[in-house]
Amino acid sequence: MDNLAARHALLGLAMTWKNEAERNVILTVEALLPPIKDLDIGLVGESELIASFIHPMIQALLSYENDDKVARCSNTIPDNGTDITKRPDYEVIMFEQYKESYRTCYGEVKNGCSSEINSILDFYRLCIFCKLEMVVSNLTGILCFQAIGPSITFYRNIVNF
Repeated sequence: MDNLAARHALLGLAMTWKNEAERNVILTVEALLPPIKDLDIGLVGESELIASFIHPMIQALLSYENDDKVARCSNTIPDNGTDITKRPDYEVIMFEQYKESYRTCYGEVKNGCSSEINSILDFYRLCIFCKLEMVVSNLTGILCFQAIGPSITFYRNIVNF
């Protein structure tokens, strides 16, 4: 089956699925078909990794069916009333009455050639983003992910207080 036929079949399957979470998984697989090639493209840079793989996946998985939720490659300081000066690579934001309300997900991305120390620091940074968002926005939980090269790890409620 060629790529277009596979994508068409997956979209057809997603349209018949009743469970939103399961449908989003099907849409995630469909979103990843175009960028995945069986080629030796060499080392993929962080921005290419985010734009070509992470964004389509997270967008389909977490914000596809919700018009008030936006998944974006942010790399900007969160505007949530905190004084943190670090920037997440990725975030999913809930909107209320057309204005940013709170974040439901943060992400940090490395292309795979960074040091183990940098990966650990990114994990701690995710913890800080999540804890501050939970406190400022009065949330009981938040999702975050860390992508290092071809692998991605999701964490939920990593900060308990």
